[in-house]
Amino acid sequence: MKTRYDLKSFALDMEGLWQRHGGPESNGADARMLETGWNRFREKCKQKKIGFFDWPVDISETEVEQIKRLSAHLRSEFDGALLFGIGGSYLGAACLLNALESEFAFPLHWVSNTDGPSIEKAVMFARAGNRAAVVISKSGNTIETLSAFYHLSQYLDPKGFVIITDPASGELRRLVRKYCWESLVVPPNIGGRFSVFTAVGLLPLAMGGIDIASVLDATRHC
Repeated sequence: MKTRYDLKSFALDMEGLWQRHGGPESNGADARMLETGWNRFREKCKQKKIGFFDWPVDISETEVEQIKRLSAHLRSEFDGALLFGIGGSYLGAACLLNALESEFAFPLHWVSNTDGPSIEKAVMFARAGNRAAVVISKSGNTIETLSAFYHLSQYLDPKGFVIITDPASGELRRLVRKYCWESLVVPPNIGGRFSVFTAVGLLPLAMGGIDIASVLDATRHC
């Protein structure tokens, strides 16, 4: 198994991942526990109780094309975008965008904090051009994300609003129904911190000039 990944500005070394007391092979009990845990985990995946592990295979081509279409639309109609999200709604995509270091000239500004200086910077970015907004919250009720979006929405064109949230519930889903904003879904069986290869991460990556089809293909061969 490949244990080291070297990119232009980012390296991930997993060589020591299993070096716990000599590794799982050094202790029969450890090995049995790992095998039992792995089998239980895979069974939950097969039952679709846990969705993130198989998502790069399960995601439909229709959804991938929808994400590409939305990304292309936002890039053609706007000159930058505010991305609202915290925790798992932000860190995965931000990490990959930094690691892959795309040369794509479409400004993206993350709003992950609601402190004064962060909001001031976001306001300056929003007022500097015709900006779209991508609002990400699995529950649709994340207070920091909603409050930042509500505050900054006055500087943004609602035609550029895209919501990524639960398919059925939450404040953001209510707003999507009320105002007919564009939206994408966070699968209910995928936790926020594991959602980077869903629309949560794929739309920001596409907007940043990353080939999301290649990203998904790479994850299928890990």
